[in-house]
Amino acid sequence: MKCGLGLVGSFKAANDMFFTQDYAVKASCQRQQQAKKELRLLIPAEKHSISVLSSNFHGVTFGRAFNLTVDGRVATSACVGWGYERWVYAIFSQFGFDVNQWPVRLREEFENHQAGKRGLMVTIQALTPEHFGLVARWLSKREINRWLTPEWRNRAVNTALIAVAVRNRRNRLFLVRCVSEPCGLVALANIEEADKTGMVWYVLGEQKLSARGIISEAVTQLTRLCFCQMGLASIYAWIMEDNIASLRVLQKAGLREAGRIRCAASSAGRQVDRIYFDLIASEVR
Repeated sequence: MKCGLGLVGSFKAANDMFFTQDYAVKASCQRQQQAKKELRLLIPAEKHSISVLSSNFHGVTFGRAFNLTVDGRVATSACVGWGYERWVYAIFSQFGFDVNQWPVRLREEFENHQAGKRGLMVTIQALTPEHFGLVARWLSKREINRWLTPEWRNRAVNTALIAVAVRNRRNRLFLVRCVSEPCGLVALANIEEADKTGMVWYVLGEQKLSARGIISEAVTQLTRLCFCQMGLASIYAWIMEDNIASLRVLQKAGLREAGRIRCAASSAGRQVDRIYFDLIASEVR
């Protein structure tokens, strides 16, 4: 079976190792009553499974031994235990070391854990009119728009232009929040419904929050929305070859370099290459 995280394994009755002369009797009784169950995950290379979690139902054994009662009745008890290193071993065995190749749910849990360790709570939501002015200010900053496509580059952006972009059916714009505070934008442009594709772009509006992985996380969330909700088959993005920060954003979000067009973008008065990245639905498990 596959659990909700995409891992292959089984959950079934088991028994403890009783170091007594009547081991067989106790083990058989425990299995028949299904008092102990184990979650076992497959280790493909070794062609067997290992227990990563077990639960034991003790009945009234400890309640009687220690005189424990609940509402005047002998208490029943149970316990659950798991091994972190066993989970890690099973995950690496089934999916490898590249997090981008893990199943979506498992990767989400891992990334949420990592974000929590960094103190990040990143969310994206559809851009609405009350934030048009804020986004316009971000996109008017030269240090931001110098990296964007020509229609946004080196110009002052106003709320009317943002409104036009939002109304365009070939665009989807999302406000990025970190710990509930607006801090950036992720978007899809050139959405082709017939071909099931679109172009990803993004900005971090609050530069004080740079180097924290916020936009990488936001782009990752956008890719899931593209494939899981919008039904796209492929997404792509391009960057100027001298935009190293943007390169890292795309790599962390799982996009792969697909090629380049030489001398196809103007950056600081010189012609540089456009480097293209893409991601397809089958690569997001």
